[in-house]
Amino acid sequence: MKYNIYFVEDDENVNQLIEATLISGGFNAFGFLDPELFLEVIKDSRPDLIVLDLMLPKISGFDILKILKETPAYCDIPVIILSALSSENDIVKGLDMGANDYITKPFGLKEFISRINANITKNKKAPTQVEAKHIKLIIYLKMG
Repeated sequence: MKYNIYFVEDDENVNQLIEATLISGGFNAFGFLDPELFLEVIKDSRPDLIVLDLMLPKISGFDILKILKETPAYCDIPVIILSALSSENDIVKGLDMGANDYITKPFGLKEFISRINANITKNKKAPTQVEAKHIKLIIYLKMG
C-alpha cells in the first residue's frame, strides 16, 4: 500500500526535492507551494502524513499546525515539521504544539524517509474495542 504524503513547502526547488525523495521512497507525494491551497484541499482529501515548513507566505506553519491539531478531522494525522528554523525554542514550540517530529534544513534524504516511515508506523492504529470485538466474533463464528 502506498501512503499519501502531503507537504507544504513554498520554495520551488525544495518542493521538487521533497517530491522526488518521497516518490523514490515509495510514497504518493502531493506538494503545495501555497498554504491556503493546502488548507482547502485537506478539507476533501485526507493524507496519511503531512510534512510542514514553518516559514510560509500568507500563513505560518505554526498557524497551520494549530489548525490541524484543533480540528477533529485532522488532529490525528502525523505532522513532521521540516524547517530552517533550528533553534531549540522553535523545535520545542513545534513539538509542544503537536508535531510528531521536527527535521531541520538542510536535511539528509535517507533520514527524511526513515523518519516518515517511523511516524507512519507509529500512527497505524490498532483496532478499536468495537472493531476488536467484531473481529473476535468473526473468528469465533468461523471456528464454531
